[in-house]
Amino acid sequence: MKRKLLIVSWLGFLTGMCLSFFSCTKDLKDDIQDLQKTVLTGIVMLDTDTMEILKGEEFKIRFRVNPSGFQVSKGNFALDVLKSDVYIRQKEDEGKAETRASYINPLYYECLSVEPDKNASGEVLDGQWVAHMKASVDVDMVSFDHVAPVISYRDVNGKQQLITATSACVLNIRPTVEECLHIYCPQAQTLDFLGAEETSTLPYVVLIDHYYYQNKDGKYWSYDYNQFTDAKVVFENGEGALFVLVKNRLNRGGVFLEPNMLDTKWADFKNSDREYIDFNFTLQLFGKNEELIIEKPLSMRYYRISSYTAEAKEVSLTEVDNMPDGSYYTISIEDERKMLGIDEDKVGKLARRGVSYQKRNLFQDPDTKVWSFNASFFAGDLGETVESFLSCSIYTTLLGDQDAGELNFYYVMTTKVTVPFLSVE
Repeated sequence: MKRKLLIVSWLGFLTGMCLSFFSCTKDLKDDIQDLQKTVLTGIVMLDTDTMEILKGEEFKIRFRVNPSGFQVSKGNFALDVLKSDVYIRQKEDEGKAETRASYINPLYYECLSVEPDKNASGEVLDGQWVAHMKASVDVDMVSFDHVAPVISYRDVNGKQQLITATSACVLNIRPTVEECLHIYCPQAQTLDFLGAEETSTLPYVVLIDHYYYQNKDGKYWSYDYNQFTDAKVVFENGEGALFVLVKNRLNRGGVFLEPNMLDTKWADFKNSDREYIDFNFTLQLFGKNEELIIEKPLSMRYYRISSYTAEAKEVSLTEVDNMPDGSYYTISIEDERKMLGIDEDKVGKLARRGVSYQKRNLFQDPDTKVWSFNASFFAGDLGETVESFLSCSIYTTLLGDQDAGELNFYYVMTTKVTVPFLSVE
């Protein structure tokens, strides 16, 4: 009996020793496998030039890892934003930047996939990878982000570690052209421009305004007009022969549709009884590679008549002579002034709008702003008619001229009313 117990005990001891041996062998094997795993030691960016990227656009980050056998995937790759310079669009009504509360942090780079890099023949380049990224931005902003790839891995002790590339590049995230430009034209213009000496035809102006983006240091960014190298217009009803597109101010934010007065349709319009004529067209702007950057549907309206003549107003010479010393006999022309018909409702809202007047034998009261004829100075002899006139013009400026410190006026509407004054007893 004792002998059997001794044998059983000895067999149990041997079994335990074997299990212990196999367990140690497995642990040792696992340790050896861990030591044999490729441990990341470095990352080098292959493209370090600044990349201009539209929000929502996909782009690629090319990099090399050391040692080359380390495997990179979407799960262990990210972009480390080392520093960021963000510009937020100014509010139009206040001229101030939008609140930065909407911009939390520059974690808007979405990794779509990571794949081995290949040469032109489709062969895998050992140790080189391409990260397919997307600028998932929903804020109207501009940013200059210094970024570098960062990869996570586990060391021999099983702890997760991060390593960042020693080189970086700048990602310039930009808003879409539609977001950073406001393309529009006056709601209406007059066909004729009534100058001091002669009457000329008034080109229709199309304004290409850019918005201003501001960073925390007060610096500004805006769209570069030099991105545009050409412009075209396409009329809805094929009226292109009626106009010549003038593009010499394109790099200052404006183009002009000059009426081709050699076309008989303009003479037909001027000789008609129509109040105005409308056109619908699309402006197309092209880049340096002749690519279409943006197109904008627009409408325009030309008014036929710019000059009006009011009925004669009588001036009583007796009343003029009976005025006390130091007093003047004046006659208001406010009713006649309304014939000018110039107001913002007709012209439409312009970002930069100026008004100028020309006059003859009239003055404006500085307090009441009423226009009047001073008969004490300007009345003629008995039976004589003295003509006075008031001309009003609305003009605008190009934003590119303003940025360059130049002041050029582009007229959009001008009207003139002539008021005769007949001297009676």
